[in-house]
Amino acid sequence: MPIEEAGQQFPYSLLRPNRTDWMPARSFAVVPREKGYRVQSAEEPWLGGVYDIFEKGGTWVIVKQNLDRDMTEALQNADKTMSLTYVDGPWEKVRLPDRIMAVFQAGGEENKLLLTYKTDDNQAVTLELVGNAVKEELVKLAEAYVGE
Repeated sequence: MPIEEAGQQFPYSLLRPNRTDWMPARSFAVVPREKGYRVQSAEEPWLGGVYDIFEKGGTWVIVKQNLDRDMTEALQNADKTMSLTYVDGPWEKVRLPDRIMAVFQAGGEENKLLLTYKTDDNQAVTLELVGNAVKEELVKLAEAYVGE
């Protein structure tokens, strides 16, 4: 679905990139199954989210964002706690402002930056940036989404 429609379907204000020399080559959204929309494959219900695809020269990045419901519940309910475990190799903590938690994983042909952003209304939005861009480019692009 187009981004304009997605803004009305998702339970948070979509994060859009600004202050960047990269503009998405393509953007679209997949509304989660519980909202009444069908995902292409029944085996992959995790596809729900907003996707931006960036390309510049030979560099590419795919940014997926979605509401982290468990983290949001923990932010809004003082009695709830949670812990996070990152698997699939060594992750490096990335230093960003207090409202943001981020980890980076370098890969052979693909690097990953996972970021959780606390919004003004105590919701947790996750951004997953995957691509062949270097760490500094991924961090700069993520900062363009969260306005930091």
